[in-house]
Amino acid sequence: MKRPDYNYHQNKLELLIRDLRDHTADELARVLMRLAIVSDSEVIKEKEFTSEMQQRIQELEDCLSDLVDKGKIFFDDNYKEPKRLLNKESK
Repeated sequence: MKRPDYNYHQNKLELLIRDLRDHTADELARVLMRLAIVSDSEVIKEKEFTSEMQQRIQELEDCLSDLVDKGKIFFDDNYKEPKRLLNKESK
């Protein structure tokens, strides 16, 4: 197990605490995420931190599948990029 760079973390945390009132929620999240990644980037791959992302991915997959089923989009043969169907009445 690698040891975190304590000097880096201490400096960043001191700046964060000093300027905490100036951070928006998303800025604070980014600062903390960067600290977490520097400490141990494998931790953010744990289920505790990825379950919401996995849920969102499943929702997107369901939505995409629904669009395919309705004929709104289709995948070309290599399944890399969705393409819109042409409206045949407009030709």
